[in-house]
Amino acid sequence: MIRGVTTRKRPGRALPDQALPAEEITLQRKIEEAQRIEAGAIPVAILWPKGHPRYLVTVRLRERSGEFECASFSVTSLRPGTSVGTAIVRDLPVAALVREAIRCHLADILSTAEDALENPPTELLWVHYGADGPSQSLDAPDEEFQRARSAYWQARRDEAAQRLGKASGEGKGRRYPPGHLEEVARIVREARRRKEPAQAAVAEVFGIKRSAAANQIARAKTRGLLETEED
Repeated sequence: MIRGVTTRKRPGRALPDQALPAEEITLQRKIEEAQRIEAGAIPVAILWPKGHPRYLVTVRLRERSGEFECASFSVTSLRPGTSVGTAIVRDLPVAALVREAIRCHLADILSTAEDALENPPTELLWVHYGADGPSQSLDAPDEEFQRARSAYWQARRDEAAQRLGKASGEGKGRRYPPGHLEEVARIVREARRRKEPAQAAVAEVFGIKRSAAANQIARAKTRGLLETEED
């Protein structure tokens, strides 16, 4: 069920779509489509903030046109008896968390591929169908199977490594989405309020080096998004 939206149940036999108001049909179909998308999404759990995690953020990813994107996300408090308030939701660096989820998922794919290449199977369970019914046997895989398997996992590994490098900002340089410097400025102001190192806070949220974080803070100051202070 989508929170904040309820579907009206009618007593007795279910009515066909034609018997429902047009706006209710549209809403119902949108809900069903959203539920279908979420059911097929890949959940990735992230602890936030990294240094002293207080929340579990679950980002559900889906792949479309060769790229991963966020289908939905949820926030769970790690402190018993503590709710997730509107202030926390407002302060969540959603874009950064989605990027981190994508990196984590690609890293998992890469690790699985490397493990599969390093540990080829020595035996396979074969199922044989004969006149007396199915039977099973353990046999060593032949060379053709091993070559095909190796080629598949090598392709998966290379693709995952390339996509992970792109998602991590390697190669031609990291590209940030619109509003990134505004997000940097918000993180810096929050760090200053808590009397914590601003560069460390920015580096931790975006998964970058402190030197890169200092550059992002300087750009935010140049744009007039931050007051000039020692960070």
